Amino acid sequence: MIKKLRINYNKLLMKKKELNTTNETKEAIVKECIEMIGGADKFKELIFKHDGCRIVQALIKHGSMKQKEFVVDAIKEHAIQ
Repeated sequence: MIKKLRINYNKLLMKKKELNTTNETKEAIVKECIEMIGGADKFKELIFKHDGCRIVQALIKHGSMKQKEFVVDAIKEHAIQ
């Protein structure tokens, strides 16, 4: 799972010229990542890993407003830790 998430993370970081991405394609990539991760327990595992934390940050940065709210709600209770 983490390997596929890293691939999608790299796609999110590519410039528009390199991948010919738009906001809609980035939102689709974020949606795929959220579905891959699943529930809040999986988000908890990711936010305490170095590369997983970067992936979650990219999901928040490039997702739609609903996607951002979902991710933030999933990690909110673990933010203090």
